[in-house]
Amino acid sequence: MRVLLDEHGRIIAAFLLTLKLTGASAVVAFMVGIVLAAARISPLPVLRRAGAVYVGAVRNVPLTLVVLFCGLGLGSVLNLRFSADESVQSYWLTVIGLGGYTAAFVCEVLRAGMATVPVGQAEAARALGLTFPQTVRLVVLPQAVRNVVGPLGGLLIALTKNTTVAAAIGVLESATIMKELFNDHGDAVIPIFLAFAAAFLAVTLPTGLLFSRLAGQLTVRQLGAAGAPIAMYDVPGPRARLRGNALSVAFTVGLVGAGWLLWRRLADTGQFDARLWAPFGAGQVWGNLILPGLGNTLAATVTAVVLALPFGVLFGAARLSAYRLVRVPAAAVVEFFRAVPLLILIFFSQFAGYQLGFTVSAFVALTTGLVLYNGSVLAEIFRAGIRAVPIGQAEAGYALGLSTSGVMRLILLPQAVTAMMPAIVGQLVVLLKDTALGFIISYNDLLYQGLDVVAANYQNFIPAAIVVALIYIAVNLTLGRVVTWLERRGRTRRAGPVRDTVTIPVDQPRWDASSA
Repeated sequence: MRVLLDEHGRIIAAFLLTLKLTGASAVVAFMVGIVLAAARISPLPVLRRAGAVYVGAVRNVPLTLVVLFCGLGLGSVLNLRFSADESVQSYWLTVIGLGGYTAAFVCEVLRAGMATVPVGQAEAARALGLTFPQTVRLVVLPQAVRNVVGPLGGLLIALTKNTTVAAAIGVLESATIMKELFNDHGDAVIPIFLAFAAAFLAVTLPTGLLFSRLAGQLTVRQLGAAGAPIAMYDVPGPRARLRGNALSVAFTVGLVGAGWLLWRRLADTGQFDARLWAPFGAGQVWGNLILPGLGNTLAATVTAVVLALPFGVLFGAARLSAYRLVRVPAAAVVEFFRAVPLLILIFFSQFAGYQLGFTVSAFVALTTGLVLYNGSVLAEIFRAGIRAVPIGQAEAGYALGLSTSGVMRLILLPQAVTAMMPAIVGQLVVLLKDTALGFIISYNDLLYQGLDVVAANYQNFIPAAIVVALIYIAVNLTLGRVVTWLERRGRTRRAGPVRDTVTIPVDQPRWDASSA
């Protein structure tokens, strides 16, 4: 504890910087997310396509890559300057990366909220003569925001934890300072870790409770049907088509102009020189660096998945146990590891081994952090799936003489896994992107090989970032297709004919998930 008292100034300053990053990035993310959501439902095809491209690209690359691109690509290569002070410069570049990345998720949350607004709301707005921007701003968006307060709170919590990724470009936030304290005080790794974990718990848990309460108070109670596609503009007539075409041309010119300015900046800094792109045409670079890096990324992903799935099943089922001595510790473990940033868990996994007298490899540290964090998230997914199974299923199992463990293993878990399969696979996609944090601890994954080894040897950071991003996008889009297929398959199976069932009254204790 002595080290915490001696270093309390650095710890407090680091966490205050974390909170500043969270606040500034949240403002950027919300503003950009609103613009993207409006673009994605716009009557102008050019805006819809531009918004879809941005969201699809950003959501399928790791946040670590985005922050590195902003810090090193925009800041160092393209010389985008906000201040002569390097700490201020790094701060604002991090805000751009975090805000731009989170905005893609804010956009999708707001779009989901817009789908909950009854169609009649937009129809009434059009009947009053409101234009599309007015309909969005005055009618649809306010209700959409109120309906998704809970998910927006979840994004804010995720953003708070994601600020630790700023360690990739040397920002002196919580994770960076914690690692420095580990190096300076190797005999006090556990107290230091617990102090930083407690600080994040003190922020994330109250934030979650606050937004849950707000969601209950602010959600708009719908009297009519919701969820149908909202038509916020009528079928255009001749004048509306002419005006729409003119706006499409104007926005197209604007987007082309912005693209031309970016292209000119890249050309002026020599980013299109053939020598910078030539390494990616050589088989040696792919065979010795890129493909082995991709293999290491997939190896860490598969290892973490194999361990995180049983972790999630075990703790998800334990949280529903009838025994308080099992349920409460399981809940404490899950909530703790969900609230602590993944990078802090990775750092702790690495340095805790040193304190115990053995060396922890980058692979082991990375996969340990991934298992603890994503396993806790999967535990909540499994728990939600089990609670979604009709109570009659458990009662039927008890009627057949099955024990509680038998009902869980043979009846509830298989149905829960089937119902939650899209969410499970979606979390595994997140896990794949999270492996990019291995870059910070020098794990030879795809990001490290591409942006550290290749870029350092050939001085081609931006071309290397583009190639690595395209690989991540290709892999994640493929997994996204799998998620979509599983979701459609699940809907098809659940939509099958429902047969009459017979209720057999027996004197068996009922398994009630709601009482757990």
